[in-house]
Amino acid sequence: MAVVIVREDLIGRARPDTPAMLNYATVIGADSMYNTPPCFCIYMMGLVLEWLEKEVGGLAAMQRRNEAKAALLYDYLDTSRFFQKPGGKTVPQHDERHLYLPPRPSWTRSSVPGPPKTAL
Repeated sequence: MAVVIVREDLIGRARPDTPAMLNYATVIGADSMYNTPPCFCIYMMGLVLEWLEKEVGGLAAMQRRNEAKAALLYDYLDTSRFFQKPGGKTVPQHDERHLYLPPRPSWTRSSVPGPPKTAL
């Protein structure tokens, strides 16, 4: 699913060979219902956005959370002799370090996630 934000002055300026379903003027003219809407995706996005706002605290809080997870990962990789590139760090210290790591509540500096413990 994609959410598209288009400047109004760009609507209706698609190339003639643009398929109708990719022409935002067509989509807007049909109240975003030109094609069958992905109902489940829309529902799930609503749940995720609600969770992001109410439980995480918004985008700034999610950014801080992701930066902490990335720091944990890259601190480990930077101290590992196995993962280093010749002559330096694994990844530069700027934009390339911004990434999404799936949430895992058990990730802390003192614990590394492992396989679930099950009784035999």
